[in-house]
Amino acid sequence: MTLSIRPIRLKRSVYFRVPNDIVDLINLEDDSQVTLTLEQENDRYLLVYSVLKGNPFGNDSLPRSPKLLPAIQPSASR
Repeated sequence: MTLSIRPIRLKRSVYFRVPNDIVDLINLEDDSQVTLTLEQENDRYLLVYSVLKGNPFGNDSLPRSPKLLPAIQPSASR
């Protein structure tokens, strides 16, 4: 299937909108994980999207501890 879409520019970034027909076709959900692979074929680039439906780790995959990242130490030299 071929579908032509135009990119959308917001501020300094460019986005591709996922048309509703595609969302319905692959049953794309809000918690789906989408990865993008860029492949070169001769003089063109192919954007290959892979969709993992749902949250594979469940809702409780993150630890409940408030210390997820190490504290940032202030630098003495500036």
